[in-house]
Amino acid sequence: AQPFDDESWYPVDQFILSGKPVIVFAGMWSVALNNLAYPEGDSFGKPAEPIKNQVVALPNDLAERMQAYGVRIDGSSMVADTSSNDKISIIYQPDQGPRVQANVNYPLLPRVNDLGGMKKFRGTLSGVTLPFPVEIHPVPERLGDATFTPLMRSSGNAVLLNNPQAEPGPLARQIRDAGKRSSRTLAAEVTGTLKSYFPPDKLPIDEQARMSHITEGDVQLLVIGSHMGLEGISVNQVVGSLDPQALQEDMGILFTKLRAADLYLQNWDFRIRQLFPVISDNMKFIHNILDWATIDPVLGRIGPKITRGPPLYSNIGSMKDIWTWGLIAGLPWLVWMFGFVGYVFRQNRNASRKEIFEAASGAG
Repeated sequence: AQPFDDESWYPVDQFILSGKPVIVFAGMWSVALNNLAYPEGDSFGKPAEPIKNQVVALPNDLAERMQAYGVRIDGSSMVADTSSNDKISIIYQPDQGPRVQANVNYPLLPRVNDLGGMKKFRGTLSGVTLPFPVEIHPVPERLGDATFTPLMRSSGNAVLLNNPQAEPGPLARQIRDAGKRSSRTLAAEVTGTLKSYFPPDKLPIDEQARMSHITEGDVQLLVIGSHMGLEGISVNQVVGSLDPQALQEDMGILFTKLRAADLYLQNWDFRIRQLFPVISDNMKFIHNILDWATIDPVLGRIGPKITRGPPLYSNIGSMKDIWTWGLIAGLPWLVWMFGFVGYVFRQNRNASRKEIFEAASGAG
């Protein structure tokens, strides 16, 4: 996650005001679980060391900018739900004894089972897990006549944690002492007319471009207070400070940084597999959202009459049907053809052998 400057945000602002559907995944936290690392310096011959499970706050300038569109993202705290959450495999340090690995219910993975407000997005899903979410609020003074509609809420046993702990033990104690528990808004939709984030006298564009500036427009804005498990992976996060080109000058790097880089890769591989069940289910939900965002409104109204599911899955299902019936009808014919060709080839080969044998016998 990188902070936005005004120049990079301006095209986003104009796109939001253009009336096209916009989806915001507000991932405000990075949670590092079960990572390993080698000691600094020459790591040759030294064992890997476990990194303490930790929670890191990401740049939250997105939260500040979204307030201009009637949405306040509470990026300073994370929602933890004690009664409706998903499981995760985690290695952690209990209060007594060595570190253990277990499948535990993790309050930082709230699961929303009531998708009544998400009818046009949910498809056949019975629930959605939102990893490391934040709460979303309306900003009435910016909304004006626009509408803020909550779409997903946690259970009534959710709390806000200002400095969330990753380890299950400290996390449980933190939740116990958190105070008031209530239902929290985790996703919302904003529709209606809104003004631009940029005042007319502070546009980060040249005079010629100001002629096409949109000062206000009708918006279709969907804000989800979670990255849905889709964490950004950069080269540095995978290989650390390893520079492959440096291997040409110093082969000693093979014994120092390469082992650490391999460990980075193992960590990310483990991280992906750790959250894979959550990500797999969420991808179906994200596909439904992308279908809503990309399909033409007119086609969207007639779509349910011609397809049983979202276009992405319907196309995939149609291709599967074609392949299935093609194999059922064509495979026996192909087997017969190969058998027939083989039979003809063998007959020709036997005839050739017979002619050679008869010619040899006549010559003798």
